[in-house]
Amino acid sequence: MILKKIFGLEEKYDFSKEPLYDRFLVLIIFMLLAIGLIVVYTSSISVASLKYQDSLYFVKRQIAYLVMGGFSGFILVNLPFKFISKIGDLKFLLLALLLCIGTILLGTEINGAKRWLNLGLINLQSAELFKFIWIMFIAGYIDRHKDSLRSPWEQVKPFIILLMALAVIGYLQKDLGTALILCAVTFMLLFLAGMKYLHLSFMVLTMCALAGIAVLIHPYRILRLLAFTNPWEHQFDYGYQTTMSLMSFGRGEIYGEGLGNSIFKLAYLPDSHTDFVSAIWAEETGLIGIGIILLLEFCLVARLFALGIMCLRSETNRNLKQFGVCVGVGVWFLMQVFINIGTATSLTPAKGLTLPLISYGGSSLIMMILALTVVIRISYERRYGVLKTLEANKIVDNLYSRNKRNQNSEERLNEQPKAIKKRVRNKTQDISDDNVTVEKKVKKTISRKKVKANGNEDQAKLDDHTLSDEISDIHLEK
Repeated sequence: MILKKIFGLEEKYDFSKEPLYDRFLVLIIFMLLAIGLIVVYTSSISVASLKYQDSLYFVKRQIAYLVMGGFSGFILVNLPFKFISKIGDLKFLLLALLLCIGTILLGTEINGAKRWLNLGLINLQSAELFKFIWIMFIAGYIDRHKDSLRSPWEQVKPFIILLMALAVIGYLQKDLGTALILCAVTFMLLFLAGMKYLHLSFMVLTMCALAGIAVLIHPYRILRLLAFTNPWEHQFDYGYQTTMSLMSFGRGEIYGEGLGNSIFKLAYLPDSHTDFVSAIWAEETGLIGIGIILLLEFCLVARLFALGIMCLRSETNRNLKQFGVCVGVGVWFLMQVFINIGTATSLTPAKGLTLPLISYGGSSLIMMILALTVVIRISYERRYGVLKTLEANKIVDNLYSRNKRNQNSEERLNEQPKAIKKRVRNKTQDISDDNVTVEKKVKKTISRKKVKANGNEDQAKLDDHTLSDEISDIHLEK
């Protein structure tokens, strides 16, 4: 019951107390963004001072990205979802694919990988844009082909082709993390939408085979896997970041060393403000601090899944496209949290992915804000639809009660003449009964007077005239 109220598993709202937007979801997002600013500042202060002679360099840029994402999100959240969903058309997906290919050819190389296009104000990471468009595309595809997902192999072929293209781009960009996330999103959505297990299993095995080939081709990936199995044996080469991160976690213990008191951010742990930001935060705030972030991330993902389930199971407003977007964004965030924390704690092989809404990053932060604003728009439209339904039901109830009152009034008007006729009939019957009674009494009186006047006929006739006058007077009175 508590979980239903917290995560909104039932589409019931008290509009006298709740706004039309999802207040709980918005609150979680703002809390994570606020904590993210603190985390970026405390984890980047050393690198920013050494490299740019400005301890606030990364914080200023993070604020600029927040403003850009917030402004874009404000525009997006005021557009109808029907219009926003056009981003998932095949033509936009192909444009994003071409952008990824252009990044491979013309992009800026950072740490041996070409994943960014230098646009002046921002280095655009094309893979982040592709994630967003891919989720919109898969959601639209499921909505259009919901009746044929369990049909023969014709529906599987497009996904095989697209996933293979995705794997090739991930291989060329040296970014298998993005390919892994998008495969997880695709498989989860197709599974929940009802695709046959045989088809889904074939797709999973195909992608696993491609991932295995990509690992075997590049020796450094094999070395990363070896470092994952025992990072302390490779602490001075491929296991260096992992071992530094583990020591940072261990130093924080439960309560942490205090904000700004991290040692490993002093050029000991590379990428301390991006991929390994969780290790610095754990060192300074301890288990409690990292636990708060993980709890907020969990609540965010749970809220996204809950909204997606409502879109899928709703009896009055079922929408598979909205379901696909909500669950797709939820899987995206869940996978990034899992991989980021797993990399920092050696639960997964090392893979550079940001912690959602926390780590420093331009493209990643902006695209995540845009994805969340789409989800907020979906929540708004569903609540608005419920409100309009309630108002329509209220109008119908008022019309029904008004018609009922009018019908009752007409029945009463129809009953009134019947009642009047009945009362007249009863009154007439009473008068006739009274006449009979009077006539009987008069006759008895006449007979008595005739008996008394039997010796005098003149007197009897006079009495008859008198009695006739009395009878006439009685009838007049009646």
